[in-house]
Parts: sequence; C-alpha cells; structure tokens
Amino acid sequence: MEQKGAVSSKKARIGALNAFFGYNAIAPVDGKFRFDQIGAEMPAMELAHGLYREIVPKVLEVELKRGEQPTPFSEWISNIKVIYGIDYMIQILTALGKEPLSRGYSYYASATEKRRVLSHLLKVSMPKEEETAADLAKALKGTDITKKRLAELVMYAEQWIPMLEEYFAVPGFSGACYYFMAHTSEHFDDHMTSVIARYTPLSPEELHDGAFDLNWFFESYEKVGEKIFKLLYDAAKYSSTGAAHGRARKYADAALGKKDKEELKTEISEKRNKDLLMSLGLLPLPSEKEERENEMLDRYQFIQKYKKESRQFGAQRRASEGRAVELALRNLSVNAGFTDVTRLVLRMESKLVENASSCFAWQPVDGADGVELMIAVDENGKSALQCRKDVKALKSVPARLKKNEQVLNILPALCGRGPQNRGNHVQDPAVRRGYEDQGPGDSGTDSVKNKTGEVYESCREICCRFKEGVLRKRRKRAVGSF
Repeated sequence: MEQKGAVSSKKARIGALNAFFGYNAIAPVDGKFRFDQIGAEMPAMELAHGLYREIVPKVLEVELKRGEQPTPFSEWISNIKVIYGIDYMIQILTALGKEPLSRGYSYYASATEKRRVLSHLLKVSMPKEEETAADLAKALKGTDITKKRLAELVMYAEQWIPMLEEYFAVPGFSGACYYFMAHTSEHFDDHMTSVIARYTPLSPEELHDGAFDLNWFFESYEKVGEKIFKLLYDAAKYSSTGAAHGRARKYADAALGKKDKEELKTEISEKRNKDLLMSLGLLPLPSEKEERENEMLDRYQFIQKYKKESRQFGAQRRASEGRAVELALRNLSVNAGFTDVTRLVLRMESKLVENASSCFAWQPVDGADGVELMIAVDENGKSALQCRKDVKALKSVPARLKKNEQVLNILPALCGRGPQNRGNHVQDPAVRRGYEDQGPGDSGTDSVKNKTGEVYESCREICCRFKEGVLRKRRKRAVGSF
C-alpha cells in the first residue's frame, strides 16, 4: 500500500489486498492501482499506512544487522514491496559487503539466506521524493561503497538511475543503462516499455528478437565515455536473469570492433549461436568503397549459409534460426547505412550475379584436353552444370576433374543461384517501387529518379541470363511498370 504512482496488479498482490480490505474493496483504474490517491474515505487504508510506519522500520532494523543465521522476520521479508530512503539503500549495500547480488530464482537457495533477503530489499528500495543527488553524496561519505557497486545498483534496481545520473554528473547515463536492459532476450513490463520508447523506435518485440539500435548505442557510448560504459558493461548481468544480458554485451563488443570476424564466424558455425550471428553484421566496415562492398558480401554469404544449414534441424529450430537470420541481415543493413533490408539484399544479389557472370559461358578447363564447363538454366529456371568435350556434350564432369580448382570454383555459383532464390522476391518489387542501387547516405528522391534506368538495365541483364525461365515473366511486369 505504500507504493506510489501506478502499481500493476502483479506488484499490488490482489490476494493480499482482498484479504485485508475485503473483496474488491480497492478497484484498479485503467488496470493500475493508485494507493497514494486513497485518503481518509477509507479508514482501513489509514490503518494499513500506520501499520507500515510502525512495523516495517522495526523489521528492517533487525534484518539489516543480522548475521548468517535467519531472524524471525527473514521468511516474510519478500512480502515487503517498497521501502523509501537513501539511508536504507546505504545500509543494505553496507550489510551486503562484497557479496554478489542475488539474481533470479534458484531451487537450491533458501528464502531466508542473508544475500537473498538483502538483495530483495535492495530491489524494492527507492529514493524519497525530496531526496537529491547531494543527499546521496553526503550519505556515501565514510563508506566503502564504490562506483562499481553503484553501477550494479542501477542495473539491479532501475528506479535509482535518475539519481545516480545526477550523482555521476554524466549526461546520457540513463540511456546507457537502458541500452543494456533493452537489448536482452527478456520481456518488458509496461513501465520499461514506455521508458525504452524514449530512446529507440524499435518495438519491444523487435528488441526481444534481436534487433539493434546502432544510433542509440553510439550516442550513449560517446556521452558516458569508456570508463563509465565499462562499469555498466560489467554490471549488466544484474539487468536480467540467467544469461539474457549476454546479447547486449555481444552487440557492444561487435559494434566497438573488439571481436575478430573469423573467430566470430568459427564460433557461430560450431555453436550455432544466434546472438553471435546477429552481432556479425555490427562489426565495423571498411571506409574504402570496394573493400566495404566485399566485406558486406562476405558477411551476407555467411548469413545465408547459416540459413541453408538450418534445414537439417526440426521445424521449430528452423523457425528460430530463420528469425535470427532476418535480424542478422537487418543489423548488417543498418550498419552499412541502408534504409531497409531489401536494398541490402538487392545489392548483394546483384553483386553475386556480377561475380558469377563468367560461369554462364563455356569455360575451358586447363589441362583437360578440350573439356569445357558452363552453368545452364532451363525454361523452368533450374540451373545445372553442363560439360562438353570437343563440342560433344558429356553426361557429367569426368571423375578426374572433380577436384580440379576450376571445377571447385564454379560449384559455389551453381549452389548459390542467388538471382533464382533469394533475389527473386525483391527483383520486381524493387523495380516497381523505384529502388535504386543504393548505398549509405543515398536515399533521396532525386537519386532514385536518376538511377532508375540503371536499375532497369541491371534487372534486364539478369533476366536475359536466365533466358526463358520464370524471371522472364517478371521482367515483363517490371518493364510494364515503367
């Protein structure tokens, strides 16, 4: 009943309310309880406030001085939903000493364990309305509470963030704290959802699935600086239960370039880690255009390879990894400066076709006595590797050439078939909407108009290469839209 503002049904403990005040004696307003707006019209509420002011301070006085053995009140401490005051917070941290805070639920942990009881009290502690950062600074004098411990406090009990931001005098401190809380795989309550909406346009569902707000991250990092960010990075484990905080750390390491791409790819392949896959696209890209394009293409192909390999698993895992692939491409497109994923896919598939263009014409195999290879596409859009010798078609590639370097180089183009598979669903919509071959910072209307002809020529060239297949029909629709 001492909780101020809008209180959710979960925190209000409806069963206890009905037992004390009577069934439905206190009704929620817009789904929230507001105990601080109930006055003298309900004598039972006045009694409840009086009991709180008399009992809770006595209980806390005993509990905060306890040793390892539980007190008569220890098993009931979890029923306390809020305590106010900087003094209580300081006493709790002092009583904890260097003990780590209790995270989540453990089957083997006792409800009366000292660390667990004190952690709960810290979780429900709040500053009083009249208290300021100056009061906090005064209370901290003479204690051994470090900045590291205060960083753990704000990640564990986010209601202290505004006061700690004022105490540290670091603009952007709140944004950096909420960055770690937002980029986890946990769900948010209504309060957290409304707070995070101030910093990012991404929805809670997108953040939960693995989307990354690059602008929010770098804005927060630049404002708080490396030292404060490192404190929050280390304390991030207290922002969630289990290992859900690991995603925010992985994204931060990738965005700051602290991970090696090849090591990351190896770990992804071995462990099938979805968070690492989604962080791959966040690694810094080269500034030189050609290197940047090649780097983007390498990551794009690796992500598509991950998606292809997921076919060996069951439907549920395929769906989960498929969603991770979508978010990995989205994070890569944001990092590369594209306005949406479709532009990235169109650019990368066009690049694949360009790189594989030589494979659609007969190529002589060195040292093979006139044997030639080519990728051919039939009228149904299916590709196959054709082989001939002295203009005479062969049924298959001779066994002696299957390990030939030229044969091995042509196989990826045959297996990938980018324009037939991944590229098809974006070719026509891209042309119809006037997509240009866009790069970072090139999204204006004039640019679209100027490059429409180039897009048309590129798409027409792809369609011609695939002759009489399905893409020819799509080409007709694209031409008609112009």
